[in-house]
Amino acid sequence: MSRYALEGRRVLITGASAGIGRDLSLRWAKLGARLVLCARSEEELEETAVGVREAGGEALVVPADVTDPEACQEVVDRGVELYGGLDVAILNAGISMRGSILDCDSEAMLRVMRVNYDGSVHCFSAARKHLVQSGGQVVIVSSLTGKKGIPGRAAYSASKWALHGFFNAARIELAAHGVHVLIVCPGFVDTEIRKRSLGPDGGPVQTQAKTVGRVLSVKEVSEAILSGVHQRKREMVLPGLGRLMCYLDRVSPRFTDWLVSRMV
Repeated sequence: MSRYALEGRRVLITGASAGIGRDLSLRWAKLGARLVLCARSEEELEETAVGVREAGGEALVVPADVTDPEACQEVVDRGVELYGGLDVAILNAGISMRGSILDCDSEAMLRVMRVNYDGSVHCFSAARKHLVQSGGQVVIVSSLTGKKGIPGRAAYSASKWALHGFFNAARIELAAHGVHVLIVCPGFVDTEIRKRSLGPDGGPVQTQAKTVGRVLSVKEVSEAILSGVHQRKREMVLPGLGRLMCYLDRVSPRFTDWLVSRMV
């Protein structure tokens, strides 16, 4: 399959105020990208925008809550109005939650689904016709928990599994329109999302997150995403330990359940 040029693209990035979204914005800016930056915090988005412009890119800041479909539509409309179209949509906004399913509040668990799944669907729905016009790409920043459920992260895992179901189906439909879908599944990443996780009651989590294996840097993940877009990959699982776990889960799911229960 032919490579996808990264230079000068018109790119929407949700969750662009910090972590993977911010780092990806700065890296794409060096390639002359015209970026639409979306997150809830206008102040933090403006900080990202300053870095984008210093790196040689263009930036439009549009604060929005992705759980609001009208707000998502406004983000896309303003970007298309300024840049004349949209080439890539990076659906990265999300929240996490930690706690036993025996303790977690049901409304808090559903809030995770509204942000991670509903928010991505809202943004995609707003952007889809423009991506068809440009023959562009959709990038879903998922998680290794979207491939294998992890104890203590059931709500987060569920939201990511839902993304896989929706966008794996969307990939097949969109291929006929020249639109490519990439799903990225990193393991533990050193980002603010781990520090801002919801606890069982929906408030800030009170315990430190336990990690398994190597914690990926934001740089590693954003570089992998750019490479995946360039190579038009279907799915990327990071790091190698994650790929091994997915393989083991296919050939011996009972053993993998036991292994995960011992590790987490």
